[in-house]
Amino acid sequence: MFNAELPDETRAALLRASDDGDLSPSETATVARKLDEPGNGDVLRTIRGLDETEQRRALKLVAETDDDGIRLLDEVDDGSLQKLLDSDAIETGDLVAATRKYADLDSGKRSQFRELLADDDLRESWVDVAGDSEITDVDIETALARVDTNSEHTVTDFEIGRDANPTDAAHPPHDPDSIVVELELNEGDEFWRVYERKPESSNPDENLPGGFVARRSTLESADSPEEVLDRLALLRSDWQDYNHVGKVAVTDEFVENNQIRVQVSTTRPQVSDVSDEVRPGRATQYILQDDLDPDAQGITWKAIEELDSFVD
Repeated sequence: MFNAELPDETRAALLRASDDGDLSPSETATVARKLDEPGNGDVLRTIRGLDETEQRRALKLVAETDDDGIRLLDEVDDGSLQKLLDSDAIETGDLVAATRKYADLDSGKRSQFRELLADDDLRESWVDVAGDSEITDVDIETALARVDTNSEHTVTDFEIGRDANPTDAAHPPHDPDSIVVELELNEGDEFWRVYERKPESSNPDENLPGGFVARRSTLESADSPEEVLDRLALLRSDWQDYNHVGKVAVTDEFVENNQIRVQVSTTRPQVSDVSDEVRPGRATQYILQDDLDPDAQGITWKAIEELDSFVD
């Protein structure tokens, strides 16, 4: 069936996979040739160290992904690889797709990818989103960058935007074909918000507290107020006359005693229901999942300045 000079254990594993129908004859021959190529000695040793079920899945991965599978098997540490291949919760199709995208990343992003594969709490949800058919390697790079930006906090889950969006929302917030990173704060932090300030009102900053926030850089790097609204997909005609910038600061002590969960995602394009206003979105947004009460000790909502002057 194949002429490759392989160790007896690997040859036997290939024959078992072929006899049981896990690999077709042509796949068996292809995998044998691939494993016999110069430089794949470490991969052969890795496969020999797996149990029979894990070996079959590893061989099938190489059959489906060729050099991409070889790269994953070579670069993922043995413990993480065993858990990856042994997990009943990880679909083969998702693992195949995630492997192909992994191989397209640069070395730094692949290192981050492997860190998530090594995390028992995140491995399954990460492969699930990375393997989704609508998720590109660019989406994966974006999600990894957001994990890195928020490294002081704990990532608790990953979701596809369409699954994270509320089913009854008239204007769902997350880009449906993107990765939502779910965090829990580990220390104090601050977030920035655009809102409608009403100077003539008895409570001019009543719109300041709210769940939709961003990092300061997302606002101040814009060239105009309109660009801020475009980035965050804020509809003036439907929601508020966004004219002011504020922020919320959360202290370390408050975080120590309270759970603060945050979703980090890509803003979905929004179209007005009452006018021709359209906002393209596509920026990084933060959505607070827990109420930050303005009256709570350790929470400070503060009005900063008008949006026009803040951006200019």
